[in-house]
Amino acid sequence: MPDENPKLDVLRLSWAGIRMPFEDFGAFVWMAWFPLGVAAASQLIFGGFGRATGIHTIYWFYTLPAAIAAVSLNVGWKRLAVIGKDGISGRPYFDFTDRELKFLIASLLILLLSFGPAALTGAFLYLNRDSLGMGSLVVGWVSTIALLIVGVAASVRLAFIFPAIAVDRLGNLSGVKEVWQQTSGSGWRLFGIWMVVGLPFQILLQITVRPYRHNTDIVSAVMIGAITLAVTFIQSAATTGAIALAYREIAGPPANPSSS
Repeated sequence: MPDENPKLDVLRLSWAGIRMPFEDFGAFVWMAWFPLGVAAASQLIFGGFGRATGIHTIYWFYTLPAAIAAVSLNVGWKRLAVIGKDGISGRPYFDFTDRELKFLIASLLILLLSFGPAALTGAFLYLNRDSLGMGSLVVGWVSTIALLIVGVAASVRLAFIFPAIAVDRLGNLSGVKEVWQQTSGSGWRLFGIWMVVGLPFQILLQITVRPYRHNTDIVSAVMIGAITLAVTFIQSAATTGAIALAYREIAGPPANPSSS
């Protein structure tokens, strides 16, 4: 099976993914405005609460409702990449069926399994940094970095789970095994797609927020939040599209896809 997988063209797929939100701008706006609004409202609520209480880490709680609201966009965008426009024909701007629920559960499980061990180890070392000896800290942090690398590798190998769910191809655990086989030999190339797609957007983000970064007024904070959300959503769609296009190249489009 691994030898049958075609070699993915990182630059071609990355460029195709980057173009998708602009070439299909109408579909992107249709599916993105609701999760973008949820994310913006959550930022204002948690950010304001953090400013009022002085507990600024509360701000990052906005990511939870934002991520849940974005599931519909992620599923729809993967369907567009794998199936084409027929995959989102008649699809509402926000949809949360069993498909989206399965997508959300898979996202949480992969996040926990891939990065949970490194996060727990890192938190333990940080909280006990004063009582542990230097040798134990060094070994602990090296182990944490190793766990993080393993987690990244695992998440890359499982990347096709999400387009498979989006096009209703992942029904049980045997489907997970098939996805693992489909990414065999393509791990570095999939990681390369993530990096190549993400780099220009991160450069753009740093350039556009720079004029507001050293200001402490509320207008600057709102501008930074708005720019960050906009760039992040477009980057997410571009990355999602590129990975889904890679999945289409290896697995092919579904024979009889549902329309939404």
